[in-house]
Amino acid sequence: MKKKKTEEVLYKSEIDGMESLLAVFDNNKDKFDEFIDHFFGNVKFFHKGMVEKQSKTILEKITQDEPLPVRFSLKTKKYFHYKNESMQSGISKKSFKNKSDAQAFTLGQELIHNETGLNVCIDKDGNYFVRKEIFDAVNYRVSQGAISDIKNYMICHVWGETANPLFFTSLWNVTLIPNYMSFLTDKPDENSLLVKKIKDVLKAICIELYKPEELIKSYKSDYNTSGVFLIKEVPKTDDCKYINEVTSLAKRYLEDGTVKFMDKKSTIEQEIEKKESQNVTESNAISSDSLENKDFIVLQLKKLADVDDEMLILSLADTKECKDKFDVAFSILREFIPNDKSVFEDNLGRQRYYKKDTFFEYNDKKYIICNHWYKKQRDLFELWVYDNINL
Repeated sequence: MKKKKTEEVLYKSEIDGMESLLAVFDNNKDKFDEFIDHFFGNVKFFHKGMVEKQSKTILEKITQDEPLPVRFSLKTKKYFHYKNESMQSGISKKSFKNKSDAQAFTLGQELIHNETGLNVCIDKDGNYFVRKEIFDAVNYRVSQGAISDIKNYMICHVWGETANPLFFTSLWNVTLIPNYMSFLTDKPDENSLLVKKIKDVLKAICIELYKPEELIKSYKSDYNTSGVFLIKEVPKTDDCKYINEVTSLAKRYLEDGTVKFMDKKSTIEQEIEKKESQNVTESNAISSDSLENKDFIVLQLKKLADVDDEMLILSLADTKECKDKFDVAFSILREFIPNDKSVFEDNLGRQRYYKKDTFFEYNDKKYIICNHWYKKQRDLFELWVYDNINL
């Protein structure tokens, strides 16, 4: 009788698609408790040391007034403002038509997050910088299609707050959840008490493990975090009991080993990958004189041109971004300078860009195209183009 009452509280509607999943968890104990145990036994968290190390890096960026990434939002007026010297007040609200508009703006002007006062820049695709932070921490790729080392997992922001630069890339706010359960964290609390409990226990684990409020206070002393990490909107009756239950469950999962962590890729694995990369021979490389490769790169660039996103093109003329994204030592594009033969060469005089009328033209500018490609880099570039034209 008691079990039936629990189900009625957790599920108000008579038809619920979750029942087909929960039906698998109906053995020796309450299926809801069993499912929650299963959920938290398969979520991946990050080791405390990794989180603290990343937090120090973020603090250094703030100290140097570097912009921190945030996810694009159409509600930019709510979250951001920018300095405008031509206006007497010196501050104006900014609204962007789309992500590309926002990215282009933050290249040349300061965009300020209202609540924290920090400089921000718009993330390239919604999780680019989060994926980068994960890779820097554990040397694994996630949510990058075929090249992912971690497959069928979804990046989850525990508190959401993706428009807040202190939350968006911070690993204390990030977990990896198997695809078949990740949808739960996107549901509103009102969906069911089960959804709400899972989301609250996630927060409670992160509070116990990382103490994120203390990390945020170390970022900026005048940033008011009062109440940010409290478990809010609990049922109106028996509030204290519910909060104690959630906290106790989080502590138990941490103590009994239910909580699993992402370990850094072993040195042996990294060395194997490094040797494989170094052992690529010229016969396996895509020749810089190969017509097939020229056709390939020109075709991919044409796809990007059709997207009409200037930020994507500009990123390909940035050597550091190309190194980070595709492991290419040179920018994919370099602005063409007539009568300057050196523009085609690296600093040792080796030809690294196609000649013979192999150019890419975009917005009245002519670019030469990098010719230094291996299969790995070609695969990375093709996947990146696919991701961006299918956003």
